[in-house]
Amino acid sequence: MFPNFIEKRFSSLPYQRNQGVQCGIAKLKTALLEAAIADRRRRRRQCILTIVHTKLLLQSQLDPTAWRNMSSHNQIICKRLRYQEKCRLEKKLKKLRERSQPQGRPTFMRMNAIPPKRHTVIGTNEIDNDMAAVLNLGPSFAISRKVTNATIDEALCGIHHFAHRLRSRIQRGPTVLDRESTLLCSMPFPSRAIRLPDSIPSVDSKIATLELAVQRIYQNEAAQKYRSNLTLSERRGFKKLISMKDKLRLSALKSPDFVYECMTNSFPLWQEEELEAVVSFFGEQYVAVDRSGDLLRGRISIELEESSTAILLYVTNGEERKSFNTKQLPPVQLIFQLPKEYPDAQPELRVDCVWISKDWTEKIQKELSRVVTENSGFPVLFIASQEVKDFVQNHQQEAGEICLDDNPYSCAHDIRGSALLDLSLRTCREYDEKVFAERCHDCE
Repeated sequence: MFPNFIEKRFSSLPYQRNQGVQCGIAKLKTALLEAAIADRRRRRRQCILTIVHTKLLLQSQLDPTAWRNMSSHNQIICKRLRYQEKCRLEKKLKKLRERSQPQGRPTFMRMNAIPPKRHTVIGTNEIDNDMAAVLNLGPSFAISRKVTNATIDEALCGIHHFAHRLRSRIQRGPTVLDRESTLLCSMPFPSRAIRLPDSIPSVDSKIATLELAVQRIYQNEAAQKYRSNLTLSERRGFKKLISMKDKLRLSALKSPDFVYECMTNSFPLWQEEELEAVVSFFGEQYVAVDRSGDLLRGRISIELEESSTAILLYVTNGEERKSFNTKQLPPVQLIFQLPKEYPDAQPELRVDCVWISKDWTEKIQKELSRVVTENSGFPVLFIASQEVKDFVQNHQQEAGEICLDDNPYSCAHDIRGSALLDLSLRTCREYDEKVFAERCHDCE
């Protein structure tokens, strides 16, 4: 597979069906392609050397502030150019693959094609191979049914409903959507008779033709032998899923691959729905849920905004004081445990973080208790997360420094003094590097 400019150069040569000529042309094409690649590499190397020399020259002659501004602007331009080049190459590769593939029957027309696994089973062992085969079909798959007189009547009824709406729309013209409902509500006694729209010859003829065509198609299908679009294994699995509809909960998520979650009723539905909402808001990487026990447990990683001023974190070893400054504090972990009666019963909430002081932890626990009490009977995970974030954001600006001595994390893990400060410093640096990698891009 060669580029178009090489194919066009040798397209007019005679005797291309001869095997020897074909071998010679292939060698010439390969040599020309290698020469083109080598020339492009040479030109690219020269461009890179020129850019490096120019960069060093500008950096030595320009003011540092002007150089940083220009470098930042250059990074944005390079990022946009790389993205455009990536899109162009992906589009070109797609066209080359389409051109290289043989023109045959598509894969979805093969009767023996095995669909990929598109489901995930959680919390139950009752899903066998037959039921898994049905789940692999995906939520957009429609099971065919036998065409009977009832099926034909449903199709014709749909056409009549469409014709009625079409005639009414044409006769009334463009109207306000709720005008009809407003007029009916204003009438003290509704009309007893059913008002049918007047006949429209231009529409009725087309509707009659459509009705006859649909009726003919369904009658021809009814005369043929019924063939299901399910295999024997899928039919057995479908019957089993219908019989277990009261024990399983199936839900489809909007993603490139549809995911089914088949779960037993071990946890209340409203708790699962609240967790799904929390995960969709914060993101899967920031919410961890543990369903292995009798109660739902988990943690929510609450990210904090970068502080405008540096925050001092310190420990005291006797008379010596060790500290470091940072503007980006690592996330705070909100740990929760939901009882069976939640939200009627109060959940267990607490915070866990290596850098939060003892007095901050006590204040946060009081705020969480207040939130749970004020919102008794309602879901509180999102409200509690927002309360923790607001508390930390407000107090870090006011305090300016945080004492790590005897904080809950050090007591729970038996880490004190310099070891606690080193762990906090390492955690802050790792999170700072992660944030920098997510928000910044290198300029090649």
